Amino acid sequence: MRLTQTLRDAALCEADRTQLERVITNLLSNAIKYTPAGGWVRAYAEGSGSSVRLVVEDSGVGIPPDHLPHIFDRFYRVPDPNPEKGLGLGLSFVAAIVKAHGGEIHVTSEVGKGSRFEVTLPVGSVRVPAETPVMQS
Repeated sequence: MRLTQTLRDAALCEADRTQLERVITNLLSNAIKYTPAGGWVRAYAEGSGSSVRLVVEDSGVGIPPDHLPHIFDRFYRVPDPNPEKGLGLGLSFVAAIVKAHGGEIHVTSEVGKGSRFEVTLPVGSVRVPAETPVMQS
């Protein structure tokens, strides 16, 4: 598997570093987990004036269209013959963290071709207190 990362036109955003690391780690971990040998995973970030965009894309198995509206729901898992265990919480945490930072997350995917997750965060306009919960029951 080939993993590439690029930073373009770097921009700063005020954010909780630990929580953003969690977002990046989860997206990369999922991309690697669902990309077969010989595939690729690419991550890049770029600034565009008022926002920072982080993209994680892969040539993995992809997500069926009927599951896309649910992948950010708590405990939701796409049915998969892969024996990988998980609780279906990772992407719900990612979405909650992004929202807490005033951002947005979007996904596009095609079965057999891969997925692309795009996170957009505002530049320097949102302050997230260190104690901000990312999930509430």
